[in-house]
Amino acid sequence: MVRPSGQGHSRACIELASPKSPHEGSLLHFSVATEHEFEYRLKKWALREFSDYPILYLGFHGDAGVISLDDEFEVTLEYLGNVLESRCKHRVVHFGSCLTMAVNEECLNEFRQRTGALAVLGYEKTVDWIDSMAFEILLLGRLQSVSF
Repeated sequence: MVRPSGQGHSRACIELASPKSPHEGSLLHFSVATEHEFEYRLKKWALREFSDYPILYLGFHGDAGVISLDDEFEVTLEYLGNVLESRCKHRVVHFGSCLTMAVNEECLNEFRQRTGALAVLGYEKTVDWIDSMAFEILLLGRLQSVSF
């Protein structure tokens, strides 16, 4: 069934992605091509001037304890923890990548403590991209509706 513009499921998804909140419609999107650019963007996001963007969403492919920027460059949780050390107070880090959270609890706790993040979220298993997209629309919408 074809629905007229502004009605039905498409509109609901847009409304869920842009909840009425202090962060309404607030989104910065950066593509990165190099390790240097990736680190630069992380450090820039962690500055006080970007405190209105408390959710770091890292959408990449992944494996246990890593995210893959491309076929040749993987970033470990340890590396991310070092780059973001003490820079994530009042912030949430979400790994939108398969398997990144498939590490022991001690590793995840160390990352959270090192960065100072309120929460570290992600997947322990391989996830279908449509399922993860639907979940993340709800998750990110809910996170945007609360104050940190």
